[in-house]
Amino acid sequence: STGVSGTVAMQRKQWGSGIGLRLTRVRGPLRCELIAIDRTGQEHTVSGWSVPPKGYGFPDSAMPNLTLQGATALAPDQITRFEVRTLTGDRTILTVPNN
Repeated sequence: STGVSGTVAMQRKQWGSGIGLRLTRVRGPLRCELIAIDRTGQEHTVSGWSVPPKGYGFPDSAMPNLTLQGATALAPDQITRFEVRTLTGDRTILTVPNN
């Protein structure tokens, strides 16, 4: 419903998972965070960032998408989904299931 689209990639590491995120069609200004949700429903912060006023993925945006990397101590099979939220936690702008 937000119009935001995104992709999450995971790479298993000995210590957990390396996470890559690509977002497009997100308007700012926003401060956001990527949260990994485990099988028990516990939330784990992966990364945080700011979105400039013109955002990403629009004709007047400086960049076609936002790409960032983060990490979590969770193994890929422990993660049920990812959520991109505003830093205040009042809005989820994207949910990506871990199939």
